[in-house]
Amino acid sequence: MFNTEKIEKRLTKSFVMVSAISAIAAIAGLIAVIVISNRYSYALKNFGFAQGDIGKTLFTFADSRSSLRAAIGYDDADAIATVVEQHAQNKTQFQEYFAQVEHTIVSEDGRKTYDEIEALLDEYWALDQEIMDLGATTDRELCKQAQDLALNELAGKYNSAVNALPALSKEPVDLLFLDIQMPELNGMEFSRILKTDTRIIFTTAFSQYALDSYKVNSLDYLLKPISYADFLKSANKALQWYELLREGSGKSTPQTPALPIPPSVESIFIKTEYKLVQVELRKILYIEGLKDYVKIFVEGEAHPILSLMSMKSLEDMLPANRFIRVHRSFIVQPEKIKVIERNRIVFGKEYIPISDNYKQKFMEFLAQRALLP
Repeated sequence: MFNTEKIEKRLTKSFVMVSAISAIAAIAGLIAVIVISNRYSYALKNFGFAQGDIGKTLFTFADSRSSLRAAIGYDDADAIATVVEQHAQNKTQFQEYFAQVEHTIVSEDGRKTYDEIEALLDEYWALDQEIMDLGATTDRELCKQAQDLALNELAGKYNSAVNALPALSKEPVDLLFLDIQMPELNGMEFSRILKTDTRIIFTTAFSQYALDSYKVNSLDYLLKPISYADFLKSANKALQWYELLREGSGKSTPQTPALPIPPSVESIFIKTEYKLVQVELRKILYIEGLKDYVKIFVEGEAHPILSLMSMKSLEDMLPANRFIRVHRSFIVQPEKIKVIERNRIVFGKEYIPISDNYKQKFMEFLAQRALLP
């Protein structure tokens, strides 16, 4: 009898413990489901899916541009009236979505960029209305004037590089959001044939192209799905870049010649994106010049440092005994050279050409150190 009661108590105690553990696990699972559900909802709202605020905003903005082009392109009064009404609806919807985006801002940088975009949108809508008032008519001459105004002031969007190339050849743009995997001609190939004045922000779902993107005129590299924060950061970077460019081109007085760096100095400060970055001279592999700015490739760094300055001014600053120019677009640090192949300096997968204009000086350097037959 005693043994039976003892067993029953033990079984009851075990049953209670199992029930308690099961209840705790169920509660923990419910909490996890709630947390995951909230984070998923947050992602849909704030990140670059079509359902999110930024996705809806971009789509409706594109629709408003399409309806504007249609309004100044049709010659039928009824069709024009229809697309004008559609354009008004698209504009209203865009403004509603854009206002919703404001509620997702969580940083001062985000607020600053949002305000800057909002100011630019005020200018855009004023131009949009001017084009609509002028060209939403059956008068072909007025339509032509509106189309010329739109062509000169508004950039288009295209579903392939082949379709975009003719328009960009005639009317270059300052900034291009460019996908990489496209039919016929991919974004990386397309970027190499664009004019150097056009800066690129790549948008892609594939991270393996990130390194290659910095070999062309790219300002940034956005991975899909594109978050609102990343979009704002890239937009702000582009804005800062063109502000620097305007400041540089707007100077009426000649720039003070760059002073050579003293031999005792082992590092320099480079201005990039409104900040100064210290770079150790011994870690610089090579420097590439692209018209009005330079890319400084540093040992151990995944991306080059971009700075608004000329190759000539940087060459004048760098110690002549440590750096040598081998091409109009390249300066190298000889101490970092490991392989020279077929008149090219090899840095990993990069090949730096040695041009005829700089070959003699480089060969003199090489003769002092090479055991040539």
